[in-house]
Amino acid sequence: MVDREPIHVIGGGLAGTEAAWQVARAGVPVVLHEMRPVKTSLAHHSEHLAELVCSNSFGAMGTDRASGCCMRNCGGWALL
Repeated sequence: MVDREPIHVIGGGLAGTEAAWQVARAGVPVVLHEMRPVKTSLAHHSEHLAELVCSNSFGAMGTDRASGCCMRNCGGWALL
């Protein structure tokens, strides 16, 4: 068996944990990087993985929503 380099998944939200799970199911090593619980954001309400942040779907711009935090903190580049 050939050693494989791990796939790095950034973000332990719903999409990130799904991606990491699918990579692992395919037999590929995976490293999941998540900022919580060390660092928090106004959009999240827990320190747990796979938290569903519905504002992403609705495009909310409030600073208590994930997309609003991205617009404020990242200049919106993360939404492209």
